[in-house]
Amino acid sequence: MKLHTCMQLHSVKLAHLILVTMWIGGSSVILPGVSIGDNSIVAAGSVVTKDVPADTMVAGNPGKILKHITE
Repeated sequence: MKLHTCMQLHSVKLAHLILVTMWIGGSSVILPGVSIGDNSIVAAGSVVTKDVPADTMVAGNPGKILKHITE
């Protein structure tokens, strides 16, 4: 599993640990120090205040786990 630190995304400076495969919806806010797990989805407009585990979907303000992704 590769780890990446994202320094810039859509002209917004970030200092988050983001794992390789995930989707982040538009206008989402991810607070400093929050990690997004592999194969996770952050819904548009979400405010993520806590780490997002792998294989989960989060949405809302504050971001809450809606479901676990299984394939």
